[in-house]
Amino acid sequence: MKRRRKPPTGKGVMSVEVSTAGLAAQSEKMQLVAIAVRDLVFLERPCDGPVSVDELRRSGVLDEHELEVGATVGFPTAETVELRLNIRLVPKGELKPFEVKLGISGLFRKAPDQRNRDAVAILGLIGGPLLFPFAREVIMNTLARTIFGPIGIQPLRLGALFSDGDLAKIQD
Repeated sequence: MKRRRKPPTGKGVMSVEVSTAGLAAQSEKMQLVAIAVRDLVFLERPCDGPVSVDELRRSGVLDEHELEVGATVGFPTAETVELRLNIRLVPKGELKPFEVKLGISGLFRKAPDQRNRDAVAILGLIGGPLLFPFAREVIMNTLARTIFGPIGIQPLRLGALFSDGDLAKIQD
């Protein structure tokens, strides 16, 4: 039998070890209950000088975007976990003719024996890929209804949303 060595931890630091095999088995116990758009903000920003949408398109300003994704978690009831993605999208470069902010939440039902920390560890890995396609669709539909017209957003591979330090702070 092989033994795993735990990495050394500093004083007062809690080590949280989560095996991906255990997460895969536990993720089957979780159930997505609802997805909700919590906040949606579209801001049109003035650009210096007389700039038309056609000029912005020709210059490539609308082709590349900066996308920021943050995540928070909450426990509305003892049986559920809410994962919220906060997304901000602006064009890359100096000209930023618009900004979109979106808050989207997924409500997940935990298994009766599942600890909060384990549920958050699972959602940190699978929650983003589950929610981001919905968020992407909401943002693209919103932009399509503006003067900027349809703007594509490439699919995004999200890594783990929460660090070991974040998981260590969660109360079971």
